[in-house]
Amino acid sequence: MRTDTANTHAEINLTDEEVAISEKLRHLKMSGMADAFEKQMLDPNVDLKSFMERFSQIVDNEWQVRNDKKFVTIQQQPLG
Repeated sequence: MRTDTANTHAEINLTDEEVAISEKLRHLKMSGMADAFEKQMLDPNVDLKSFMERFSQIVDNEWQVRNDKKFVTIQQQPLG
């Protein structure tokens, strides 16, 4: 197992394979998916959920992160 630092700077323990997947997702600009994936890999009860439930959570997290960024961008634009 490898100790790595997440975006939240909290220490987490992921396998080398999990770290590689997370890094690839971040390289693809899918940080929301990477964060959700890491969270799932650290959850001792992850096996209690189906693949579809877990994958849906990962995709939903990425969707939310992107929409939040769009909202912030729109808010920062001047009116008129």
